[in-house]
Amino acid sequence: MITYVEKGYGLHQAIQAAGHQLVQQNGVWVADNDTAVQAIIDGYIGTSDKLASLAAQYDGLIAAGRNFDGKTFQIDAASQASISAMGALAASVLANTPGAAAWPAGFYWIATDNSHVPMDAMTMYGFAQNVAGYVSTLVLTNAALKAAIGACTTQAQLDAIDVTAGWPAN
Repeated sequence: MITYVEKGYGLHQAIQAAGHQLVQQNGVWVADNDTAVQAIIDGYIGTSDKLASLAAQYDGLIAAGRNFDGKTFQIDAASQASISAMGALAASVLANTPGAAAWPAGFYWIATDNSHVPMDAMTMYGFAQNVAGYVSTLVLTNAALKAAIGACTTQAQLDAIDVTAGWPAN
């Protein structure tokens, strides 16, 4: 007889990867090899499910964008590259770097509500710095939570990690 403890989909993958099966029949968990499957259940730490939850949290924060001067802007990877490029140009303009291109007349950035937000070089530089600071904090928080998940040796330790906590405010 199997003593089943819910530990997520990753547990079922681990059982299958070990060449065993576990199915529920009439409300009872039945395995092809009770001893082997119970050992997998007892020893399993559901890091894959916790890591998937963490990835979803991180992706959601990126998808939510970044607030700046009362507007929300996209910060997906392509947007970050564009923001960085224009932030670098803004820095060159502000520093009067010889050979730097002039700041484009009528320049604006498009917010998530599709409004055009005018930005001079100083505003663009501030925006780029703001996004860089926010995204780097997201990346570091994500990395710290991944490391904490990877360091878990028991399910109780893993369960104590809240992947929704510790993120920077937007």
